[in-house]
Amino acid sequence: MNSQRLKQLVATPVVSRETGKNLGRVSDLLVDTSSGKPRGFAVSRADGSCALTDCRDVVSIAAGILVKREESLVWVDASPLNTVLRARRDLIGRKVTTTEGRRLGKIADVFLFDGLVIYEIYPSVWARLSGHALYFTGALSPKFAAKGRVVTVAGDAAQLHRQLMAAA
Repeated sequence: MNSQRLKQLVATPVVSRETGKNLGRVSDLLVDTSSGKPRGFAVSRADGSCALTDCRDVVSIAAGILVKREESLVWVDASPLNTVLRARRDLIGRKVTTTEGRRLGKIADVFLFDGLVIYEIYPSVWARLSGHALYFTGALSPKFAAKGRVVTVAGDAAQLHRQLMAAA
């Protein structure tokens, strides 16, 4: 199984398969919050600019991100991905509640796990210190509130956590 932590992906080199040229470094993960799947990556280029690449142009993710060609990176303003949420910028730190209003904690980290985006939540400081996190994926039905910085999880969070653990 392929599992990557967002904190490990950030600063990973992005290389063109066609030319072998280093195109920049990953600065963020683009997330489709309705499906729970990654959409692409934001890439910081050597000149300080930012570009986006679609997951369909990614050949492999290992010690680096290998994309098909240099043209796989598109300037932010010209990319259809420019409205997609970014994990590091837009999701980390968001409060998470159930639809019943029960607070679950905040998103502490994001993982790529077999083609899905997994959110790591700590309900309290004590849970974080003792390493007791909740995990759920967008594919198991989170809803992102339009206002504020709140993620609402539809259904029972414990059930979502059990489903995710069973899938692993």
